[in-house]
Parts: sequence; C-alpha cells; structure tokens
Amino acid sequence: MIEPYVRPFYQRIFCDPLARVLGKSFSPNALTFLGTLVGVAILPALYYDFVSLALTLLVITGIFDSLDGTVARLFRKDSTFGTVIDIIGDRIVE
Repeated sequence: MIEPYVRPFYQRIFCDPLARVLGKSFSPNALTFLGTLVGVAILPALYYDFVSLALTLLVITGIFDSLDGTVARLFRKDSTFGTVIDIIGDRIVE
C-alpha cells in the first residue's frame, strides 16, 4: 500500500485523471478483474525468471488496485459486491 503521506499526491496527480478516462469505458469490477489477471501473470514471469517483467506486472497490478476504487467513487458505482471481489482479487495476487 502507498504510504499515507504519498497517497494524496499520487491520487491527485495520477489516479484521478486516469480514472476519469478509464471510468468511461471500464466498470470498477472490470478493472479489478484486469488487475487480478495481471497479478496472476506474475507467477509464470517469475517461474521463467523474467524478474523485471514480474516487477513491472506487480506495479501495474497496484495501479489497477488504486484505479478500481477511484473509478467506483468518481462514478458512484461502489458496491458491496465490488468490495468483495476487490478483496478476493488482492488475496489471489498476494
């Protein structure tokens, strides 16, 4: 998780603008699903010794994890179901 003192800057400069664009085409649940798929791809990358790729995928997964909640809040699409699949996706990636 991003440290609390970095989060507001990261949120304002990166997440909010990107979420406004992605939220027009993707639901928060779709972003959660995509982030989970990217996260699962870390395992074969590590298996085949593509460490740089695995690290890149880990960063991308973190970005998706930030964006799904941001899109849900910005577009008022938050739901209990979305919260549950976000938590499940996080545990799968971990």
